[in-house]
Amino acid sequence: TFEAGITGNKKALLNAEKYLKENYQRNISLEKLAKEHNLSPIYFHKLFTSFFHKTPNKYLLDLRINKAKVRLLEENYNLPDIALECGFSSQSYFCYKFKEQTGLSPLAFRKRELAKMEI
Repeated sequence: TFEAGITGNKKALLNAEKYLKENYQRNISLEKLAKEHNLSPIYFHKLFTSFFHKTPNKYLLDLRINKAKVRLLEENYNLPDIALECGFSSQSYFCYKFKEQTGLSPLAFRKRELAKMEI
């Protein structure tokens, strides 16, 4: 059964999660992740999504956005540096995905969060 596949591949899924957390700034493809764990991309995608309740791509995006949020609160970081450091291909793509995920532009997020800290 599919549930048995999740159980049997739990170690592979946890290793994949660890890999994503350690390499979020790199260009990571589903094919590469699946190949690392000797699974087909389609099967790996199904297993990962069932186990983590989000697709590998969404998991990676969430990691990158969360890392960016931390960097945004360190004022010495500018947007191009944050975008590259967090694995986004460009500053414009970073800003687009950040706003899509949070409802705020990166700079609006920074301004809001820093204002909260001053209170």
